[in-house]
Amino acid sequence: MPDCRWSRLANLIEVHAAVSPALASAVATMLEACLACLATIASQAFHVTSRSATPRLRPLLETVREIFPPLEESCAPGPDAEAVGRMITAKVVAHDRVSGETAGWTAP
Repeated sequence: MPDCRWSRLANLIEVHAAVSPALASAVATMLEACLACLATIASQAFHVTSRSATPRLRPLLETVREIFPPLEESCAPGPDAEAVGRMITAKVVAHDRVSGETAGWTAP
């Protein structure tokens, strides 16, 4: 049986978005930040282990690495991580405009 927790969460967010666009915007911003963190961590993990991403993920990995190259030494990754977040936001917003679907929020 498929796990429908994500579906329930999406429905809950849609209900709250109808009532409070500010809440929907805040949730979207946090989700995009989490996706940016996950993308940069996954990129570094692939680099450190000398593994490659699956064919469907390679274009995303390449885009992330154009913005945030794998780290070879300790540094403050803040600005590059923020840039990955902006890229993810831009892709999501562009998808919404193309598909005509909205999530009840606008890009920051």
